Amino acid sequence: MAMGRCPKCGRRYGQDIENCPDCGIPLHIEGEGSEELVSVYEPPDQMAALAAVARLEEQGIEAVAKSEQIAMYDGLAMMMRPRWGQVLVLGSHRLRAREILEDFLADSQGAEGTGDEPGKG
Repeated sequence: MAMGRCPKCGRRYGQDIENCPDCGIPLHIEGEGSEELVSVYEPPDQMAALAAVARLEEQGIEAVAKSEQIAMYDGLAMMMRPRWGQVLVLGSHRLRAREILEDFLADSQGAEGTGDEPGKG
């Protein structure tokens, strides 16, 4: 029996479900050749996660930001883990995604020091 998996939240559902009931996103059908999502970046906050996902998607790599925060506890999860969550890509894109993010993060850190970042200078 083929299972469907939500690419956003990662939950699995039976073959009769087409869209994730929580996210509304079409499920990825898992089968013989399906790939697992792997973490390529552990962002410190939501803005960093969204920027990383945008950069990967600009380069043609589908990515999702997975929060590890607990909404009602306002930052409590950050005390347990020093990260906001993870950025996930398909396993076959792992190496390329890491290269892209290394360059992106290096460029971002360089911009902070020069005042080239929007809103600074």
